[in-house]
Amino acid sequence: INEFELGLPEFFLRLLDELEPEIARLSCKVSQLNGAREAAAASAKEADERSREVAYLKRVGEESARRLREVEEAANRRIDAVEKSTAGLRRALAERRRLL
Repeated sequence: INEFELGLPEFFLRLLDELEPEIARLSCKVSQLNGAREAAAASAKEADERSREVAYLKRVGEESARRLREVEEAANRRIDAVEKSTAGLRRALAERRRLL
């Protein structure tokens, strides 16, 4: 065993003592980054859920608008039919009065 081999463990111990603050700092940084990654994953999941909700509500809104247009069109057809019927009845009444 030579001097180099005897001094080796002491060298590593001193090196470890010197690097220990940096190791602790990096460990803390890793912990922070892991927390940030978990928060980002949770945010991404929530954003995906909100996106799905918005898409669903958009479809519901579009379907409601389509149904409303159909109801308006049907109501307009009924109004037209009633107006034509009313005009026909007025003509018939006028004709009847003319004949009397």
